[in-house]
Amino acid sequence: MKRWVIPTILLAVLIFPAPGRSAEITDVLDAADGNDPIDVNIDIHFRSILDRSKITHEDASYWSQPDYLHRPDFNELRYQQQIYAMDYMVQIGLYHDVELYVNLPWIISDTKKINFVSGVTNSSSTMFRATPGATWAGNLVASDPTTSPETKRSGIGDMQVGVKWAIFNEERDDTKSVWLFGLDYKIPSGKLNRPQDIVDGSTGGVGLGHHILTPFMLFSHRYKILDPYVGIHGSLPIQGREAQNAGLTLPYYGGFLVGMEIVPWENKDKFQKFSIDLRLTTDFYAEVDVKGNPKKRGTVNEMSDFLAPVPSSK
Repeated sequence: MKRWVIPTILLAVLIFPAPGRSAEITDVLDAADGNDPIDVNIDIHFRSILDRSKITHEDASYWSQPDYLHRPDFNELRYQQQIYAMDYMVQIGLYHDVELYVNLPWIISDTKKINFVSGVTNSSSTMFRATPGATWAGNLVASDPTTSPETKRSGIGDMQVGVKWAIFNEERDDTKSVWLFGLDYKIPSGKLNRPQDIVDGSTGGVGLGHHILTPFMLFSHRYKILDPYVGIHGSLPIQGREAQNAGLTLPYYGGFLVGMEIVPWENKDKFQKFSIDLRLTTDFYAEVDVKGNPKKRGTVNEMSDFLAPVPSSK
């Protein structure tokens, strides 16, 4: 599985305490800095994420036909995911432009739904047939997409612990841009996201079951009311025991982002500002090569909650 995911995110941020001059995404707490011995910040964030996409499918029966020079992608499904979540974050300044942070996410609701795209039915789909013929190998999807099957998940997610260091900080020297390095560690503390847990309509967990190390780097520079920024990141997932027992494994992934914070109003004396954050992110997911390893049967993705069980080889 190799894929690019390119979502565009528009965020509007209202008035909030702004200890630094840089963009919120590149802001770092500090300590032991003159009359500022230590900075501690406690934030509670609410997130609402709506993801809609089209899912295509390669049909192996067409690969050997001479009319097709390439493996065709058939339009199959519409996918929708709606997430409501709260993030409880504590940030602590350790030294000059060095910050330690801890984040505990609470997934209030994670709902996924699929249905057929326009023009596809359960008699023409390459993934689900209501009345399979003699040559039909079996349905890939467990439920008829005509019924718009839906799954629900909720619970405490995987805790994150990380450190950020701003090598250069334009608040200290306005001739330089903010140059920030960081390392994020995601701990598999949440209940594991098992596809089989929601087959009977139950509510499943949201944890990934992996130790995920993510180094990242960000740049930003303020130009009057505009504060553009860019960043890159890459994640190294290490399979935890629970995920290994369930046969779930995550691929390596990484990407970059570009964005701009627009600050139409700011009160520096009171450390307040009103800003609008426009952001474009792109992520690449590498291939998971299981090579017959039963401890690496698959990965959690958009379709994992809807796929039919794999028949036993015994």
